[in-house]
Amino acid sequence: MIKTIIAVALILALGGATVHFYMQSSSKDVQLAALQQNSRELEDLRAEHVELVKLRTQAEQTQVATQSVSELAKLRGQVSSLTEQTKKLNQQNQQLVQQKEQLNSQLQQQAQGAAVQQQNMAQQQNVVEALEYRNFCINNLRLIDSAKQQWALENKKTAADTPAWLDLQPYLGRGPQGAIPTCPMGGTYNVGRVQDAPTCSIAGHHL
Repeated sequence: MIKTIIAVALILALGGATVHFYMQSSSKDVQLAALQQNSRELEDLRAEHVELVKLRTQAEQTQVATQSVSELAKLRGQVSSLTEQTKKLNQQNQQLVQQKEQLNSQLQQQAQGAAVQQQNMAQQQNVVEALEYRNFCINNLRLIDSAKQQWALENKKTAADTPAWLDLQPYLGRGPQGAIPTCPMGGTYNVGRVQDAPTCSIAGHHL
């Protein structure tokens, strides 16, 4: 009877141990399966992380490229604006050159006109002076002729007689001795005979 009880107790103990071992084994299998699942999920997360890194890198590269394109377009716009400004400046410079040439031409024409006008005025002045000198000389010749006629009348001279300057000085009416007139242009007077008009060596100076 005791042996039977011992045998039953051993069987029960062995069964409990078997059940305990089986339960522990099942728990380890569950943990192992969970670990494998976690490992797969971790690999998936790693793959997703790598893909995200690639996408992020591509996005950054795309952003840099877009920014470069934008800056390039901006630079092209600035170059185009500078080109247009340079073109306008060249046109303005050309207009200024043309205006300068026109102004120089006008100034040259005005200078030529002024030179011609000055020359004409000088010629006119010379003509006026020549006329004044001529008239002055003719008045001298009249004075000489008048003095010659008075000399001939008072001294009972004939028309063929020719007086000297000393004979005419008292009748010239320029002081007691009478000043002998001179031509303003340096001509030489010839008293001549009573019947002849006095003359001057300058052409055009005559009575």
